[in-house]
Amino acid sequence: MNDIHNEHPVCPGCPWSGWSEDEQSRRKTQLVADALKRFGLEVPVDPMVAPRPHAGYRTRAKLMVQGTPGSPARLGLYAPASHEIVEGSDCVTLAPVLRAAAMAMRGLLQAPPADAGAWLVATGHGGALEAVDLREVSAGAEPEVMLTLVVERAADPGAAAHAAEAIQQACPAVVSVCANVRGAGPQVLGPETWTLRGPTEVRDRMGPGQPWVLATAGSFVQSHRGTTMAIHAAIEAEIARLGDAPSIVELHAGSGALALRLAAGGAQVCAVESYAPAIALSEKAARAQGISGLTAEVGDAAEVLSDWASRGAQVHAVVLDPPRRGVPAELRASLGRLAPSRVLYVSCDPETLARDLAHLARLGLAARRITPFDMMPLTSHVETFAVLERAAPPAPTVLFEDERLIAVSKDPHEPTIPHPEHLSSLLTRVRALPGGAAAVPVHRLDADTSGVCLFARAPHHVQALAALLATGRKTYLALVRGVTHGKGIIRRPLRESGRMRAATTRFTRKAIVGGHSFVRAAPEEGRMHQIRRHLESLGHPVLGDPRYGHAASNRHLWERAGLDRHFLHCERIELEGFPRLEAALPADLSLVLERLGDKRGRTSARSTTGRDGEDGVP
Repeated sequence: MNDIHNEHPVCPGCPWSGWSEDEQSRRKTQLVADALKRFGLEVPVDPMVAPRPHAGYRTRAKLMVQGTPGSPARLGLYAPASHEIVEGSDCVTLAPVLRAAAMAMRGLLQAPPADAGAWLVATGHGGALEAVDLREVSAGAEPEVMLTLVVERAADPGAAAHAAEAIQQACPAVVSVCANVRGAGPQVLGPETWTLRGPTEVRDRMGPGQPWVLATAGSFVQSHRGTTMAIHAAIEAEIARLGDAPSIVELHAGSGALALRLAAGGAQVCAVESYAPAIALSEKAARAQGISGLTAEVGDAAEVLSDWASRGAQVHAVVLDPPRRGVPAELRASLGRLAPSRVLYVSCDPETLARDLAHLARLGLAARRITPFDMMPLTSHVETFAVLERAAPPAPTVLFEDERLIAVSKDPHEPTIPHPEHLSSLLTRVRALPGGAAAVPVHRLDADTSGVCLFARAPHHVQALAALLATGRKTYLALVRGVTHGKGIIRRPLRESGRMRAATTRFTRKAIVGGHSFVRAAPEEGRMHQIRRHLESLGHPVLGDPRYGHAASNRHLWERAGLDRHFLHCERIELEGFPRLEAALPADLSLVLERLGDKRGRTSARSTTGRDGEDGVP
């Protein structure tokens, strides 16, 4: 291995370059194993599938452009936690053809042609150029490049043709030059792209003998062809076990590289993608190559699967490769209702994968095999392939039990009692416990609320236990929007069953995390959604709450931290005559705290929990 670390000691693109290939594989495998353990999953992890090649592999790169008056423009990546560019146009991770294109762009930025106007002048120099997006395409004898100029504004269209021509002269491998106006937010590419020179669609083949796809500027592609081919082969092997012409649904199908491969091999594939232009290209590529087994559907993945399940459609396997934030809870629920023989889940984030696998296990789809793949050598990134099959849901965690009471730790995304919108319920799983066949809930937690939940072992114990609960003490942990007072008492009547009823909630702020407040709340009653309604009345709604919360904050926390439910957890219930009943902060919520910058989320579970929502005593 080249001594890349010495060559680029501060480059943010390959932070693991100081370690050997074996050490990188060991560390990445451990990341996957640790994530599974954190969520209580006992699944064997296969050895890491090593990449080939280990350098010169990247098929896609977004390089930022930065200009400072009096010095040459720079092309590279932002240094960690800053907007300072680290030069990376000669990056050793880039595929050779992309490296050549980046070097050519560096030369043009240092001496831009006069007739190119602002198109090849960095913004800081009074120009418009902010970034360069490079994609390798390979379907012919030699690989080529699709290059996109990302600008802060649409500059002189007449000069655009001269800029595109100058780029192709400097690097003949650039087959297509496009332009994109950067939108608001952190994304490099904005929503609109147009072609300046060359074809808009270019054929790209993932590997030898595979169908080609139609690539467009800015379209998604995995960064390592060799590793992607290895993952596709693993998926194909699992599907081969399902028999002839199996029915497959691929979610997040993009421009269809995998769908086309599976359909060409004899499977009946429905490719689902929310971005209509991408899925249209997969159908166009299928027609051109005479591949008849592929159909396409444009729409939200959860809605499409829910429709398939409502129609009783038979699906042998569902393949999905979601973004880093993982699979939304409603899509996981649709997978459970559809109940395919296999779910083949490719993930780029071991922790959100483990979160999703824990929920899917409760829906009757358990992981039986986990294989890590090295998609981005020299970085901490690891791709993971999980194979799920139908299995009985696991038993709930019992916190305490005697002849009268069964106290369990309720998981999220599951109602306390059966509900038509949910596939399973906590009551069903409690009744499967030894001696729990006649269990009845003493109180209820909302479907998305986790924590201590009480069940009477038999109906005749309910009344006495409910009386103890009414005089006992309950504490919850919640993450709420904004910064609250250090402590407070909310005395605000709440409407329940058509009447206004007294309600009091006390809270104490435990920490400020990511600009929000981590609080412990103690309701004195058990009104419907009492904590959520009271905190919302102060202007500090529980984060992740779709009913009483702040929609923009909820979206941000889903994207940034993977918060897929309201952040509220029943930490503790104290009843006279019983030991204190406690449920540790669940892994999904501690993960959110960590990603917002509070490292105590993993280690201080009891002081970091949050949940609300008794529906009252039955």
